[in-house]
Amino acid sequence: MPVDSADIQTLIHQTSQVNPANAVLGKPATCRCVHGYPQAFSLDPTSQNRLNSGLLKLTCPLLVNSIDSLEDDGFIDDINSMLQNESNTASDAESSLRLTAAMNEAHAIHAKSRLDLLSKDAIERLETKLGKQGKDYFMKAGVAGANPAAEKSDIKCLHAWMADSLFRSSTTNHHPIGELIEDELTKRGISMNGTDNCNLVCSGISSSIISQDGSVVSVPIPRNKQRKKSIKETGRRRRIKHKD
Repeated sequence: MPVDSADIQTLIHQTSQVNPANAVLGKPATCRCVHGYPQAFSLDPTSQNRLNSGLLKLTCPLLVNSIDSLEDDGFIDDINSMLQNESNTASDAESSLRLTAAMNEAHAIHAKSRLDLLSKDAIERLETKLGKQGKDYFMKAGVAGANPAAEKSDIKCLHAWMADSLFRSSTTNHHPIGELIEDELTKRGISMNGTDNCNLVCSGISSSIISQDGSVVSVPIPRNKQRKKSIKETGRRRRIKHKD
């Protein structure tokens, strides 16, 4: 679904990032947010000479922060265990096949969408910049830029899979990976529809709020910045310990 200037401003409020706003192409046709704000956006793969291997970006602060917690708690490993059927039971084998089929379908849709979005000139520029192998890798990448040549069945980013679920919910009644993530969020008391006042963050009125249910909603810190901060903090603690 096309975006307007208000949607672009929402994305900036949600993420405090300008580069993704410059690459925005669309938003999900169906809006689940009770306040009417987009929860995810699709991106131009080569906007302003910046490469976006992932075509979708989850931006809803409530969902991004909540899914950060899922990843920190190892939920990616939980889903990958289901994909690889590590329990070796018959019922789990059937579930694993369904998850794998859904994963492969999503990867194929993302690769085709990327091809449809790029002009012949854009693809030629990609090859000049990345080389033929790099260009082919980029063009065939799946959800979150997943390696198309990888034989191992695994997902790398819950945020990207939730964004995929939000975008395709209007065209498919069943998104197994998205449903696993949503079910886990529900168990933790997180509503896909938002909280009573989380709109204050998406509107730019506040960068952080506390909802009536006690949940904190704030503009997310990009995961790479979180990792850098964690590494610096770990180094600081080691230096202090060494001095002691």
